[in-house]
Amino acid sequence: MTTVAEFEAGDRLQRRVWRIDRGSTPVPAEVLNAVSHSGGYVAGAFTDDCLVGISAALVGRQDTRRVFLLEHILAAEYRDAGIGHALKADQRSWCRARGIDSVRWTFDPLVSRNAYIALAKLRADVLRYVPDFYGPMDDGVNLCDESDRLLVTWPLDRSHDQEQTGRSGDAECDPHEWRPLLSIDGRGRPKIHPCTDDVRMTCAVPADIEAVRRQDPVLAGLWRRALRECLFGVLDSGGRIAGFTRRGQYLVTTRGTEA
Repeated sequence: MTTVAEFEAGDRLQRRVWRIDRGSTPVPAEVLNAVSHSGGYVAGAFTDDCLVGISAALVGRQDTRRVFLLEHILAAEYRDAGIGHALKADQRSWCRARGIDSVRWTFDPLVSRNAYIALAKLRADVLRYVPDFYGPMDDGVNLCDESDRLLVTWPLDRSHDQEQTGRSGDAECDPHEWRPLLSIDGRGRPKIHPCTDDVRMTCAVPADIEAVRRQDPVLAGLWRRALRECLFGVLDSGGRIAGFTRRGQYLVTTRGTEA
């Protein structure tokens, strides 16, 4: 995307996706313009000349030799339509043409579909859990919930076949091998279990946290704090997130335990 008209369409798309009636979007049209003209990545997905998805990313540098693409937004008009996958495929081609070997982005760890795409389909690696990354967000999706995020990195040298089959997170876990650390009780509330050292554990999340936020903000807040306690605690103590299952469970391992 390179024209003012395209950037303005991208701004309108963000308003629709995040249900923003007033105030600025995450990346306004003038910022999309700046990112594009400073050598960053701004791309749209179109159907019949209609913009249905957008991604904007900056080129970052970790040290003098390692360069990565840092995706700030990826918004899609429709779920389960392959828009996000198409944009990710384009990101990879864009990066490879410029000698960039990884893409980083953040996502809300309570949004199960985003966790599944990142960890099971694309096989991204979790770098860290960041509490309240953006501060409270008052759009129509986040509804002033705290903006905890998982920061992940996607090594672009992983093969297409591996992405299609996924890793351990793409399969169901054996309950005899993976013990629950966070589960969902009969009322849809989070239940934290005692953490046992050197075992494989699961952290479940709601199937649709956005619906929970609309219907019961107090319950959504309980889920935010419970998942933060579990995932941040495991990562902070040297554990790792090994994958994400189709049933909506993070697979986490403590220090010294292989997935």
